[in-house]
Amino acid sequence: MTDTYISPTILMKKPPADLLRKVSFAVGIDGANLGSNLGIESTVIANMVIGKRYNIFEKTQRILGYWEMLCDPVTIKQLVKALEKIGGRGLETIVDYYSFSNKPTRRGRSKSCPLLISSHEYITENKGNNVLYKHTFSSDGFFVDCIVAKGINLRVKAEKDECSNRLIDCESVYHRHLLLQRRIDSRYYNSSKLREELTDAIQAKDSLLFRHILAYWNPFKSDITLLKQLLDLAIKNQCGCCAKAIAWQITRLFLKEVSVPECCDIWPGFRCACKFWNARHGEDSIYFCSPDVVIIVEVSAQVNECEPNSFYGIPIRYEKQISNSQEGKLITEKITSLQNQDPEWVSKVTGIDGSRAKHYFAQHRKLSVISPSPIKSQGYPIKQIIVKEPCIQLYCRLKGYIPVGEAHFPYEIDGIPTDILQGYAELLVEDIRIGSEVGRLGGKSGTLGGFVRYLGKDAFLTCAHVIIDKEYLVTKENRQKIHENTINVYYINQGSLPGTNALPCGELINFAFPPDESDGTTVDAAIIQLDKTCVKINPQNMVFDQNSIARSITDMGMSSEYLNKCCLDYKEVGTILELQMRSSGSVSGLQQCQDKIVIEKERRQELQTFIDSVSEMVIRNPKSDDISEFIHFKEQVKTVADGELRSPRVFTVYNQLSFSKIAFQLGDSGTCIYAVGPNGITGCIGMAIASHPAGGCIVTPIKAILSSFRML
Repeated sequence: MTDTYISPTILMKKPPADLLRKVSFAVGIDGANLGSNLGIESTVIANMVIGKRYNIFEKTQRILGYWEMLCDPVTIKQLVKALEKIGGRGLETIVDYYSFSNKPTRRGRSKSCPLLISSHEYITENKGNNVLYKHTFSSDGFFVDCIVAKGINLRVKAEKDECSNRLIDCESVYHRHLLLQRRIDSRYYNSSKLREELTDAIQAKDSLLFRHILAYWNPFKSDITLLKQLLDLAIKNQCGCCAKAIAWQITRLFLKEVSVPECCDIWPGFRCACKFWNARHGEDSIYFCSPDVVIIVEVSAQVNECEPNSFYGIPIRYEKQISNSQEGKLITEKITSLQNQDPEWVSKVTGIDGSRAKHYFAQHRKLSVISPSPIKSQGYPIKQIIVKEPCIQLYCRLKGYIPVGEAHFPYEIDGIPTDILQGYAELLVEDIRIGSEVGRLGGKSGTLGGFVRYLGKDAFLTCAHVIIDKEYLVTKENRQKIHENTINVYYINQGSLPGTNALPCGELINFAFPPDESDGTTVDAAIIQLDKTCVKINPQNMVFDQNSIARSITDMGMSSEYLNKCCLDYKEVGTILELQMRSSGSVSGLQQCQDKIVIEKERRQELQTFIDSVSEMVIRNPKSDDISEFIHFKEQVKTVADGELRSPRVFTVYNQLSFSKIAFQLGDSGTCIYAVGPNGITGCIGMAIASHPAGGCIVTPIKAILSSFRML
């Protein structure tokens, strides 16, 4: 916002969470562009956003959340500067937020609104009949509506309005706004006059006036026939900003009337009809090479058919979000072959620096990857020809279509030719499985028992003493210190080869440990929220069997991947009949057996017993400081000293279960026991917390665990 600033006091504040949420809705699909202007690296944005199944608003929220962690301190001023560069309604949202928050309520006293002040160096005042302050506000094409004193407003309304005066001829944006507002409020003003004003604005390429009228005159917003006529005129006159405003208004109307399943993104574009690649390329200026406007709807790969195929005569193109580019795959194979044949040629290829890449990402919202290449592809898919020529690959979301209001891709960058490919980067997310080894770097490890749905997020269960050191669990004073820092959790997936490195999978969000209990049952459990940028739950890949074949939830005796929906109450099952049991411990592996439930009403457990139930091998990160923080190692190092394991504390656990035939070894703590009960009832019956002195394991009933976290 070049000529208007928010109050300096507000600018230095940290943006509250609800404001960031509102901004994410206002920014929408420009989230990646916003993140780039906030200083987030393009690779991080690609890993966080591109290819994910979040809607466009959630993607922007993730970017803003990452920005909060990245920057210190975080201020509204930084956010405003970033929003200035991308335009849109983000700045208006901040203005409205503080304007509404300072409005008087019925119960409170009226507050003044220190919202916007003019940063114009000089605010002139005429001492004659007109005592209005003349403001010239410009905010990336959006007009800033200031609150004018009541007495001044009356004086303005008293002036005569000659409808023959054109808005475009007003001496200032402020007077134009007052004149437009008065005409809109007039019941007798002919709307055809405003249509003429819209046409004049397009022909004069005055996008500020055009969007101003479009924003204030509501009947125009839903008149698709008029909008299409104006869009054709804007394209004919090469007015990119006006065309963008119209195209997006039509797209919003499409979203209101049509429900598209599995919609990942939507944007208006036009078909590139350039016969010669370098005809209009190489600059940031907007040029419409064809009038063929299309609404692009990106849907998930699972969607087969979508309707409608047009919206009031505007074609709708449905594009599946598939990250793999067949053309890019063929090029990669050629490069691999070329590396063996002519490695010197491949090594000479150079790309562009980060600042240049940031510029192009800001200019082209659908640009996902910029990469140097020793070869160039031509003629795909009809007849692909590979040319041995260094180039810069530009991967876009849909080849052959350009978002309305954006320029063509450059023909060359710094003298290096470009090669346009379709596709986008997608962070490889692994299916995390039951029975995986979990723990903290530098701490002990246990077992991922099962998955839960907690506070609307995917998470998993394990034992609290697996994740939290004993000195923080045994006293109330030390427990408070657990909340001072984030506890990140790492995993080695079930079925992985020996020597596999530990990778991040989530963070601790809640825990319970003796004397915590639920309905008289002692609980030792922790909830780890999954980081969806690293891992995900796949119901068809819940566990690997002995032959490394993926097994589904039904193979484990589950009706759902979430324990909230498939928990068995041992009281309903009973202790007389033997049940078919299944479990997957990170050390004991996959087990199946027939066993009866034994109720342990009261059992005194030394803390030593709990510590013995986790692996004594420490997960550590031995890398040196000069290695990237995104590279992680796992090394099994010395055993924990005996003195660390000794503790005089004794706990009494109540109403536990025990199974004698389920093997339990160091590192199995957190293993969930799945059972098939009478009449084919399936589900999880409990979670193993320690070994039993007589063999087998001690298990906490799953219903008590879920109830302690208010999940039942």
